[in-house]
Amino acid sequence: MLVDRGLQNGIERDGGKMQASGGIRYGLQGRRALLTGHRGGIGGAIGTILAEDGVEVVGLDLPDFDLSDTATLEPRLDALVA
Repeated sequence: MLVDRGLQNGIERDGGKMQASGGIRYGLQGRRALLTGHRGGIGGAIGTILAEDGVEVVGLDLPDFDLSDTATLEPRLDALVA
């Protein structure tokens, strides 16, 4: 038997992460997110949600940023977050 204790997806309805506007806020304002696949689909939706929460979204996609080039991946990522 499921007992509803005022939780929706593990988040309290009255307060917590739920805002009066109905949107969920993750407390990430002012942070930076490196996001692959940001040009559409799920990646695009995630980028939009993060940006609405005040996150600086840095999109990494082919052909601009090749994640398979592992030999130079770490220095290139370091340059992005510097």
